[in-house]
Amino acid sequence: MASLAPCEPLDVKTQLNYFVWNDEFLTTKPYIALFNVPEGIDECNFETRPGPEETIHDMRGAEPNFTLDRHAFCIRRARLELDKFDRETVKREYLPWVERFLMTEIEGASEIVIFDWRLRSSMDRSDLADGTQVDLDDTSVCLGPVGAVHIAIDQSDQAAAIRVQRHMGSRASNLLNKKQRYRIINVWRPICDRVEDWPLAVCDGSTLSPPKMMVVDHVRRSHIGEAIYPIYDSRYRWHYLSQQRDDEILVMKMFDSEQGVAARHCAHTAFRPLGKGLPNPAPRESIEVRALVF
Repeated sequence: MASLAPCEPLDVKTQLNYFVWNDEFLTTKPYIALFNVPEGIDECNFETRPGPEETIHDMRGAEPNFTLDRHAFCIRRARLELDKFDRETVKREYLPWVERFLMTEIEGASEIVIFDWRLRSSMDRSDLADGTQVDLDDTSVCLGPVGAVHIAIDQSDQAAAIRVQRHMGSRASNLLNKKQRYRIINVWRPICDRVEDWPLAVCDGSTLSPPKMMVVDHVRRSHIGEAIYPIYDSRYRWHYLSQQRDDEILVMKMFDSEQGVAARHCAHTAFRPLGKGLPNPAPRESIEVRALVF
């Protein structure tokens, strides 16, 4: 069982990596290819760079203040019952648990459709040979933390509707035409004792500005999706949960079809605080599950 987390909040300073604007994007859509591209073709036509120093505010002690509609994220607590995370165990035990969890925790939820899950670890992968390619369509492959501010793939307005069409089959048109509210939710939690390295920062969704949100094509062999990469804005307000334990769940709203809520998207990124961190921090290990919530 995880030991008690600290009671005092610990705000930290850092520089987050943001999408860099280039005038070529007035006529060319930014993209990144997530596979080996032919020689002479760029894998990516945009870059991210560290923005100005920012404060990441600790939610510790104030967790009940954050809600999906006002901030696009919230913290919930539930014991982690699994001790292994192979593909079959996750599908058989953890995904059904997430479905029940979302039905209980998401106001107004009547149907949950889980469509993706990922394991991540900050463990050193220098053992991999240069040029090793990771199969991103294999959910059991453990990926590293994402160190750039983003809103997860397929969570732009257009891509979210396509996601509904892909997973809801013949019911999709009726769901979309009825203007039924639907959300895309990410359920993120550590599967290590606590997060000591590469914690996850989340941006108050009410501080995001649509003109600052760049829609980027994520090109895979099987399909083209879209992700959102925000450009830096001094009005963003960032939060994290210090030394997040495995019984502390970060629920993030990647998309909300309801236009009237204060926060429709949760930008997020893994980060490291400026200055000295913990000596010899344990690698961060986490699991995230994405679902359509109707």
